[in-house]
Amino acid sequence: MSRISVLGDGSWACALAQSLSKNNHDVLLCGIDQERIDMINNGNSFHFPNIKLSKSIRGTVSLEEIASFSDDILIVLPSHAILATLEKLNKYISRPKTFINASKGLEPHSLMRISEVVYESIDIEKIKSYVLLTGPSHAEEVITGGLTSISSISYNQKEATRIQVMFSTNTFRIYTNDDLVGAELCGAMKNAMAIGAGILDGRGCGDNAKAAFIVRSIHEMMRLGDKMGISQETFIGLAGMGDAIVTCISKHSRNRNTGELIGQGMSVDEAVSSCNMVVEGIGSIKSIYRLSKQYNVSMPIISELYNIIYLGKNATDSVTALMSRELKSERIQS
Repeated sequence: MSRISVLGDGSWACALAQSLSKNNHDVLLCGIDQERIDMINNGNSFHFPNIKLSKSIRGTVSLEEIASFSDDILIVLPSHAILATLEKLNKYISRPKTFINASKGLEPHSLMRISEVVYESIDIEKIKSYVLLTGPSHAEEVITGGLTSISSISYNQKEATRIQVMFSTNTFRIYTNDDLVGAELCGAMKNAMAIGAGILDGRGCGDNAKAAFIVRSIHEMMRLGDKMGISQETFIGLAGMGDAIVTCISKHSRNRNTGELIGQGMSVDEAVSSCNMVVEGIGSIKSIYRLSKQYNVSMPIISELYNIIYLGKNATDSVTALMSRELKSERIQS
């Protein structure tokens, strides 16, 4: 039995908290909306009104309480909010903490990976270790006990294994891995891919198009990863292909659903607003596009997604542009 502090009170935070409670862990969730926190303290969740939360889950709006509650801090926040939140948390930390990140994306201004954000915003002597939790996992299935497998990833394999044991249940299986950089890139890229997959759905494209889109997007991810010195094996594992597939095809994917609305003709702002949740893929498209320019990697799918989302290009014209490109080999370097 352990105590775990959680930065965040959204759907994924509540799902992970509920899963942790199955192993008799005490969980303290932190949010900024007192009304939502009051719901949690009454055993309810804003995102899952029909599910009763465990009595071992509580909520708070106090970062000071989060810092004192546990030496394990689970980050489940939108990527753009992590830096500012950790900078505020830093002053309350009095002893080294293990930071467990379950958020996906890149810091939008600096393009830092979340591990880099942690080391940038928290004093080094206050960091015991950093572990990433990532893989094909929708909160809607995890919170109801749906069979799920993800990875616990860290350069510190002892800590990765400890977190593996902490979170694993008979329905939530955790593997370990040590390719932190690759897994963090996959987490950002898959959300961008899901926007594109949704756009195809919104345009009425079929399964053939969706399958080709997923595979060619993973090719682009691998090309960028190769330039960044990342293991190719990561891209065909749970953090890469596994997460990409579920995010691109699932009805639970907010990114895919948002892309579908855009494909149907809704404006980006309208589509994001209608989701009522943070759509990480919109920002990830810009971040990955900027990385492709920084590393001089050809990523035509990401380029067209950038054109649609940020330059207002018609989705049909983007599909035509991709299908009309010069014929090439399927090799990764093509």
